[in-house]
Amino acid sequence: MSLKKFLALATFVFYLVLFAPNSLFEIKTAHAGFGDTWTERTAAGSRSWHGVALSYDGTYQTAVDYPGYIHTSSDHGATWATSTASIAIGSKYWSSVSISSDGTYQTAVVDNGYIYTSSDHGVTWIERTAAGSKNWFGVSLSFDGTYQTAVVRNVGYIYTSSDHGATWTERTADGSRYWSSVSISSDGTYQTAVDYGNGYIYTSSDHGVTWIARTAAGRRAWFGVSLSSDGTYQTAVAYSGYIYTSSDHGANWTEKTSVGLKYWRSVSISSDGTYQTAVAGNGYIYTSSDHGATWIEKTAVGSRYWWSVSLSPDGTYQTAVVCGSGSIYTSYADLTPPTLSPVTIASNNASTTLAITGNTVTLSFTSSETITTPTVTIAGRSASVSGSNTTWSATMVMQAGDTYGVIPFTINFGDTAGNAGTQVSSITSGSNVTFTNTAKAITAFNFTSPSVTGSITEGTHTIALTVPFGTNVTSLIPTFTITGALLKVGSNVQTSGVSSQNFTSPVVYTVTAGDSSTQTYTVTVTITADSPHISSLTPSSALTIGGDSVTITGSNFVSGATVSFGDTPSSNVTFQNSTTLTATTPAHTAGQVDVVVINPDNQAATSTNGFTYTNSSPTISSISPSSGTTAGGATITITGTNFYGTPTVTFDGTSGTSINRTSATSITVTTPAHTAGAVNVVVTNPDSQSVTSTGGYTYTTSGSSNFVLSASTPSLSLTST
Repeated sequence: MSLKKFLALATFVFYLVLFAPNSLFEIKTAHAGFGDTWTERTAAGSRSWHGVALSYDGTYQTAVDYPGYIHTSSDHGATWATSTASIAIGSKYWSSVSISSDGTYQTAVVDNGYIYTSSDHGVTWIERTAAGSKNWFGVSLSFDGTYQTAVVRNVGYIYTSSDHGATWTERTADGSRYWSSVSISSDGTYQTAVDYGNGYIYTSSDHGVTWIARTAAGRRAWFGVSLSSDGTYQTAVAYSGYIYTSSDHGANWTEKTSVGLKYWRSVSISSDGTYQTAVAGNGYIYTSSDHGATWIEKTAVGSRYWWSVSLSPDGTYQTAVVCGSGSIYTSYADLTPPTLSPVTIASNNASTTLAITGNTVTLSFTSSETITTPTVTIAGRSASVSGSNTTWSATMVMQAGDTYGVIPFTINFGDTAGNAGTQVSSITSGSNVTFTNTAKAITAFNFTSPSVTGSITEGTHTIALTVPFGTNVTSLIPTFTITGALLKVGSNVQTSGVSSQNFTSPVVYTVTAGDSSTQTYTVTVTITADSPHISSLTPSSALTIGGDSVTITGSNFVSGATVSFGDTPSSNVTFQNSTTLTATTPAHTAGQVDVVVINPDNQAATSTNGFTYTNSSPTISSISPSSGTTAGGATITITGTNFYGTPTVTFDGTSGTSINRTSATSITVTTPAHTAGAVNVVVTNPDSQSVTSTGGYTYTTSGSSNFVLSASTPSLSLTST
């Protein structure tokens, strides 16, 4: 069939369809927004557009006109530029174009010409003459551009390439046919080509090496075909015919007659096959959002001589072109369904993962974009929903009769563009909430007056509280939280913050669960001991050197108490009984100091300025005996005052030995040897203060005889001294 005859037939069928009664067609509702609005890109000029192709995200687009040049866009089809390289090539009858997912690799074919390839987003083009000058009419690329397939109309063959279109292999096994269109899967494995010369649909599952005629779809004037990325979903259109869909890689086909017989020119489907667009010559644009099951006629942009359409693989962007002094039209629709994350659920129970009758359960969730008010169920009932934009929550008060176990929920939601999110029925973080009738625990037990927090030991089911000394425990009011249904003491139901109890002895509380099972807790209240008191200190003074024993008399002393003199603790404290402590004084500067007794419970007693440190000089009141032999070695006792530490004792400068300070008023010492006569005795304290007993000790000669001559008699007498 010549091109002239082909166009004449197209015109005839166009008028047949144009004036057919409306009842012939059944229009279905598709996704709101998908293909609803189109923008005419007049800046690209009025041309006989014949082919268009989009990158994966629709950013890069390439269109060709017949005859004319190659035109490219890098802004989703908003603006277009005529390829300088194609101008250099010259005006051609460009019939089809296809580009890789990122737009880098592009291939365009010429009716009665050559194949041209680009590897730089359509900036420069290479003429591939090895495949020959032919009536090329269709071309398709794998996602990465490695695999390419082109077809020839007017009794031609299928040609395949596996090197980005550098070389081509002629596939003659299925004969020479009127090939009009070809489409291949993302990896090039699955391929489908159609014959418009009253022929068949042909499929391949080996990168186009071998082909199978799918005769069940019938002989028709097939004009366009498109595949999902994995080749599972396929849609083909017949000129002066119907739309046909397949969901098994093209093995079987279903005729879609709802929109009627049309002069279908082209079809394009999204990577998952959900979104599809078909165009009719001298007709309208038709879209589907259910894998081609139902279609909606898009009349807003008018009836035109649509020739080609292309969708970005996600279906968001699409571009259609008009043949015969027409324009390029672009469309955008938000087709991305919203998602929810995070999704959390919690109860206002003390344990947020448990709920009992009367507890409020709150479901909180955040959407990936602004959504309309969602529909939420919790525990199988409609929940109260609040929120806006992307932040939402839903609440439910649990009721008797709700099913026990993990509380179920559902969230149905959609964005403002009409995209429905997948129903959410599970949390994305945190823990689920369990509606229970077996929970029976006291989770908090406190007093507000006095302010005391109870210590709960779940293993033994005991609760301990310690109140200050003097607290009246006969009528204390606790506040508490439980996981059960109610709390009792004996047969009396307890109300938190209201019910009082006498805690003189331990009190047993019973928690009853929803299933009537119980758990007891024993609450014990301990009164803190009275604080200590100091009544006297004996002695109440001592020397600054320290080391003296002080007896502290008072009340409420406890074993383990500490004693401090001023800021200095005593290193030796002995607990005698609750009224008596002894403590050794630490060294301290002279003056009055506080004496502080602190019991192990940190209660303290202070005797303000109760103890005095002194620096008094020692005194000697007597030495006994006061004389001894010159040989020394006699033990004498020095009596006086203010002796401390280990004093020194000298006899006329010679140190005594075996010095023993028996008290602050008494020292014993052994005399050193010395010549006869009276000597000074000096006692020196460690602080160098001293006292001297002048002539306080006399040395005598032991066993010696003094012969005295008396002048009054002539006799000689012997006196022992």
